[in-house]
Amino acid sequence: MLTLKVLLTIRTNEAQRTNAGDATSLSQAFVEMRTCGDERMQIANRKRNAFSLVELVMMLAIISILAAIAGPRYANSLALYRATAAAQRIAGDLNLARCQARISSSGQTVVFNVASNNYSLPGMAPLPGQPSPYTVNLSSNPYSASLLTTVFGSSSTMSFDRFGQPATGGTITVQSGSFVKTIIVDSNTGLATVQ
Repeated sequence: MLTLKVLLTIRTNEAQRTNAGDATSLSQAFVEMRTCGDERMQIANRKRNAFSLVELVMMLAIISILAAIAGPRYANSLALYRATAAAQRIAGDLNLARCQARISSSGQTVVFNVASNNYSLPGMAPLPGQPSPYTVNLSSNPYSASLLTTVFGSSSTMSFDRFGQPATGGTITVQSGSFVKTIIVDSNTGLATVQ
């Protein structure tokens, strides 16, 4: 804006020196000043339609850094989710077997097989679309977990009598990634809880 004022002052002084009464020189100075200012404003206000190469490289660098930080955290949270889901499923099925024993007034067992990483509830109707007997494979999705140990006295079978009371208490351990969850079966009530 300062250069426009200087240009106007110079043109005005020239016009006064050459022809004091000539209004056309003064109007030409205004036209030149306005044209020069308009071009500068058009350049400044011109919209950019694309990103520069520097901007794209910076965005790729930021995304790479965020992915490097988020990747391991995502893997850890997924492993924790899987271990927790497997433990809750086992606790839920143990409580289901206990309730089924009470309802039917007959004994109910849950048979754990550490070698094949699954457990079954013989005598229980399978879930819709699943083969008989009611069997849960912990190595398949969504669990992708490992059955580490089952301790029910000297057996890997949890038994409930017709009143829903366990023959013995015990613990079951599952692992997914570096996360280990323990399911404890209370020897008095038979209630299974995740620790």
